[in-house]
Amino acid sequence: MSSIVWGYPRSAAEASFVVETHPELVQRDTLSRGYVGEVDGEPLQREGLDAVSDNGVISDRKKASRATGRTTVHKTVRYLADAIEGEME
Repeated sequence: MSSIVWGYPRSAAEASFVVETHPELVQRDTLSRGYVGEVDGEPLQREGLDAVSDNGVISDRKKASRATGRTTVHKTVRYLADAIEGEME
C-alpha cells in the first residue's frame, strides 16, 4: 500500500482508525489541526467541510491514537454483530 494523502482522513477519529489498522500509512509529521470550534449543522450539510474549515479538517488530527482507533474498531464490530444477530432472530 502506498502512503495516504493526508487531506483524508478529515478528523482525529478517522485518523485514529488508520493509526490502529494501518500504522505504516501514517506520517505523523504531516497531520494537521483543523477547525475545533462549534459546528452549525445546516451550513455543514449545505456546503460541506469548507463551511467551517479552511483545510477541510475538523478536529486536531495530531491527537490521533491507536487507543481511539482500537475503540472505534471494537465498537463498530460489536454494533455490526448485534445488528446481524438481531436480523437472525
